[in-house]
Parts: sequence; C-alpha cells; structure tokens
Amino acid sequence: MKRGGPYRIVRHPMYLGYITTQFGFLLANFSPLNVLFYGVAWTVQVLRIREEEKLLMKDQAYSEYSAKVRSPL
Repeated sequence: MKRGGPYRIVRHPMYLGYITTQFGFLLANFSPLNVLFYGVAWTVQVLRIREEEKLLMKDQAYSEYSAKVRSPL
C-alpha cells in the first residue's frame, strides 16, 4: 500500500486532483449550467468515495492507514 507523497495527506489524491481541476475550470468558465453540472458530478464522486471507503475498510492495513490519514479528500 502506498503511503508516501500525497498519500501522507489524503487517502484519495487522484479524486482530490479531479475536484481541484474541475473547480479551476468552473472558476474560469462560470455559469449556472456549469455549477449545476459540477454540483452533480461532485456529489456522485463523493458517493463513490464513500462506497469505496466501505469496501477498503474491510482490509486491516487500510483501516490502520485511515486512522493515520484522516482526510479521504
């Protein structure tokens, strides 16, 4: 299991990267339609992360890792 680099700070750095770049796009191309689109996309992403966490928590090593790295995003 990877624990160095960005994994020291967040458990899902790839998902954080997605949200960060999408937020930057939203700021550069702000419109009500984009806000709606990204609001839905981020909601789905958070639901996905929750389900993934449930599955991963069944592994003892991941459970211990999550106790040290508290932030999933």
